Amino acid sequence: MEAVRDPWQAHYAQQSGHRWWPNEALVRFVSGKAFGTVVEAGCGNGANLWLLAEHAKSVLAVDSCVEAIRAAQGYCAHRRVADHVIFSVGSVFSLPAGDGEADLVVDVMTGQHVEWDANARLFAEYRRVLRTGGAFFRFGLAPGTTITDSKLVGPSTYDHVRAFPGVGPVVLPSASQLASALQSSGFDVVGTEYQTREYRDRTLAVYSITEAIAR
Repeated sequence: MEAVRDPWQAHYAQQSGHRWWPNEALVRFVSGKAFGTVVEAGCGNGANLWLLAEHAKSVLAVDSCVEAIRAAQGYCAHRRVADHVIFSVGSVFSLPAGDGEADLVVDVMTGQHVEWDANARLFAEYRRVLRTGGAFFRFGLAPGTTITDSKLVGPSTYDHVRAFPGVGPVVLPSASQLASALQSSGFDVVGTEYQTREYRDRTLAVYSITEAIAR
């Protein structure tokens, strides 16, 4: 699969690869809002799904990693929201949703593992499933992230970064690159901000938070 590489199978097969709390920026984004259908592209082990289920009538969870979907199913059952979530093993480039079906598409650290040259196609797929006026939320790594010993393999794309050892590719697009690609795919960017975190091994991660509306 293009969006999730073989290392993810091993990543989700171990407990240390799991995150059990939703993305903090996503928590702020959905606060006080209600949606009909929400699509999470690259749902991983389901850390965001129970939050989304509390703010939507239905959630479509998509990931190409079977191990991740299994973990997500178990976690959502534990959180008692499984009845509101439809799980699908598949590619984020071919979402199992109809044209204009979704009110919100969420991409938390999924597009960052797709070569930048393929992001226009990815954004076009997100736009396809969103209704006009629907929202898009993206959270991913940005320039400034530690890239020690990494190799540049394409525009803004590295074979790996120190923050994600053993997993690649990793794309670090600028705000202008993201805005231009989203605009070309039928979105208007309505908000952009950045967060910087330093980890115990002194790895520096810079994250971009992008909000857009489908026009």
